[in-house]
Amino acid sequence: MQGRVPSRRIGPGRLVATPIGVYVRYNPRMVQQRGIYHPNSPAPASQSSHVLLLLVMLLLATVPVIAVAEPSPPARASTVDVIATDTLYLRDCPSLTCRIAGNAALGTELEKTGEQANGFLPVCSFGTDGWAYELFLTHRSDRSLVRKGVPGCDRIALIFNAGIGKQPSESILAALAETQVPVTVFAMGWWAESYPDYLRRLDRDTRAVIGSHGDTQTFLTHAANAQVVAEVHNSATRIKSVLGYPVARYYTAYASDTDARVERIIAEEGYLPIGWTVSAGDYRSDNSAEEVRTKVLD
Repeated sequence: MQGRVPSRRIGPGRLVATPIGVYVRYNPRMVQQRGIYHPNSPAPASQSSHVLLLLVMLLLATVPVIAVAEPSPPARASTVDVIATDTLYLRDCPSLTCRIAGNAALGTELEKTGEQANGFLPVCSFGTDGWAYELFLTHRSDRSLVRKGVPGCDRIALIFNAGIGKQPSESILAALAETQVPVTVFAMGWWAESYPDYLRRLDRDTRAVIGSHGDTQTFLTHAANAQVVAEVHNSATRIKSVLGYPVARYYTAYASDTDARVERIIAEEGYLPIGWTVSAGDYRSDNSAEEVRTKVLD
């Protein structure tokens, strides 16, 4: 069998593609040499059979293959991670007064199941549904220091940072013990070890919650990531050695030297970064008691 292309000759055994098809010139000797026919094989079929076989193979090669698209996998549920605390409670309604339905540890991935309400986010943790306080979830793009509480509560949070290096104030300790005003004292690790009796009296005689002010007087924005982590954990270790129980997971940076990187590291280590809106300035030697009072109350 032989096909012809105008003004072109097709040599024996060649396949030539043209705009209207494929032409084949059969050469039995070439076919045998290429292994299609072997002496130990049955006698070769006629030339027409060989050509027909080649044409069928060529036609099959040109049949379009219809690809059936597989269905796309379902979209992954939106998730958030637990940060800034060692244990996050899941409540059965969006309020701190609601019953605790379960809890999730630091770093746990939670499935977001709805929109936030009253500062809480509906989530699911290993089959347990509940409302998680949004402050301790990573989906917040504006992660920053906690400087204010819930608007409208008409309260102030009184805090003390301990670790600047001066002798602890006995008058402050006496006033806190007498008034039983709730406060948070952020202690440095080195300070806790240097004044263990004072820290124990704060814990025993007042309503102070003891948080962390870092371990040493280190400017965290100039510290490497590993050094920031060390400040967090070394402080916790020293304070626990004095009090006998873990420090509350609140953290203030030395000299308020912090930024987004530092706050992210602190939160990832399970501590809530804390700031303040009013500085008493009592650490300055040129400030009188009246000036400190005016700054805080006015």
